[in-house]
Amino acid sequence: MSRRFWLLTHGRSGGFLTYDIFAQEPSESNISSIDECHYTTDGAVVYTYVHFKKHISRAEITDFMTKMHTERHVILFDIVGYDSISTSTTDNNITDHIGFKLLLDHYTTNNPSFKSCTNGEPGITKGMLWRYDSMSRLKALVNTRGKKLVKFIELVEREMSENKHKDDTIEILRQQLVEQQEKIKRLGRYKLTCHILKCRMALLDQKTQEALLAVDHRGRSLML
Repeated sequence: MSRRFWLLTHGRSGGFLTYDIFAQEPSESNISSIDECHYTTDGAVVYTYVHFKKHISRAEITDFMTKMHTERHVILFDIVGYDSISTSTTDNNITDHIGFKLLLDHYTTNNPSFKSCTNGEPGITKGMLWRYDSMSRLKALVNTRGKKLVKFIELVEREMSENKHKDDTIEILRQQLVEQQEKIKRLGRYKLTCHILKCRMALLDQKTQEALLAVDHRGRSLML
């Protein structure tokens, strides 16, 4: 397997894997062809997204992480359901990885834990995270064309966020309605059953009816 983009999950013990660390690898190594390096942390775990100009095999990236373990004590961190060294495959997309989702969230919310570097400069000007944040791209495009337009875009962004919240609320209420309708159906069946039992009891002789209506050893009667 050979890919240009990888997601690395490791502990905080060895610090962070920066753009310079990859770029300082020997020139004959494909690892040195780094052009994107973005990372963030949720406290104990660090998620690092890297993109290379050349294709990198799993063996190459694994050897690099082994070297980082020896030189910097960077230890890969396993999360249930996710590989510590990940890339997209025919079965899994890297964008579904919990680490990628956290990177995107921290990027779009300006979380101070998020650090980015593209072609040696701070920031994101291309790549997978950039494509996912279309609103930031639009802002950057029109930022020099007028403050009113930027304010309008920010207004649209807020409205989109509010509408998403409303859609989520509607979906929750719709689910609750379905559950209530099912409950009403069940209660309706119970009511019909009780009615049938009452009708049948009326056909019984008086002694049998009294026996059925008598309370049990816990003081409960068959019918209220």
